[in-house]
Amino acid sequence: MKQFICLLLVVALAACKKDGSGSGPQKMFLSKTFRKGLIESEHFYSTDGKKIRSNFYTAGGGVANLTTYRLYNYNEDGTLKEVFHFSKDHYATVRKIYSYNAQKKVTRIDEATIFTGDDDLDNIDYFEVFTYDNKGQLTQATRRYINYTMHSTDEYEYDDKGNLILNEGYNWENGALVLKQKLVLEPGPKQMPEHWKNNLVLPTDDNLYEHYLNKKTFTSYWAGELMSVYTYQAPVFNSQGYLTSISFHFKSGNTESDTEMTYEYVQQ
Repeated sequence: MKQFICLLLVVALAACKKDGSGSGPQKMFLSKTFRKGLIESEHFYSTDGKKIRSNFYTAGGGVANLTTYRLYNYNEDGTLKEVFHFSKDHYATVRKIYSYNAQKKVTRIDEATIFTGDDDLDNIDYFEVFTYDNKGQLTQATRRYINYTMHSTDEYEYDDKGNLILNEGYNWENGALVLKQKLVLEPGPKQMPEHWKNNLVLPTDDNLYEHYLNKKTFTSYWAGELMSVYTYQAPVFNSQGYLTSISFHFKSGNTESDTEMTYEYVQQ
C-alpha cells in the first residue's frame, strides 16, 4: 500500500498545471483560495479537468503552512476510484474507495482511517451510502461503521434552480438520530458551472457553493445552540464571470469580523 501511495503522489505532481486567472474560451477551475492574503487551499487538475490533488493550509504568525493534502485516483471510465488524505509529513491517514450505479452516481464510499488505531488503510472502518432524487441531486448520505451500526446522516435540500439551500447533520445517539448542525444557504444570482459540479461528490465539497451565495447561516447544536451568520458582500468577477474576490461579514454572538477572500483559476 505504501508503494502505491508514493506512485500516486508522483503521478499527481507530474500532472499539475500552471495557475492563472485570465480569461479565454476554455473552462476555468478553482486553483487557489486566499484568506486575508494568505493561501488557504490549492487544487490541481489533469488535462481533462479532473482534480488530482488538493492542498490545505492554516495561517499562523502571518504565514500559511501546509497541514494536509489529498490525492485523487480514477477508474478507466473517468469515475473517481480512490482518495487518499495525507498529513503534512506525507503520511497517509485516510483512504476512501468509491462505488457507482449505472448512471455513474456515487452509491457508496468505503473509508479506512488511522484514527481508529489501525494504520492499515486496507482495513475499512466506515462506509457511506447515498440517496438521490429524480433530478439526480444528492438528498441523503448515511454513514455507518463497518459492522452496520449507525454513525450519522446528512440531508440536503435544493431550490427549483438546483442550488443547495439546506444541509442538516444528524448523529446517532441513544438509539436515535439527533440534529447536531444545520447549514442554511441563500443563493445569489449566479449558478455554479456544470463542470464544477462534475468534480463534486458532496455538494459542500471544497466550499465551492460559497462562490454563489448571498448569505449562509451555520448552527451548531453540539454544545447548546451556537449560530454563526456569514453575509457576502462586494463580489468582483473576471471577464468570464468567475469570482475573483469577495468580503464576508461574520457574526456569532457578540463576535463580529470582516474577511476578504480572493481566488485564482486555471484554464482547461
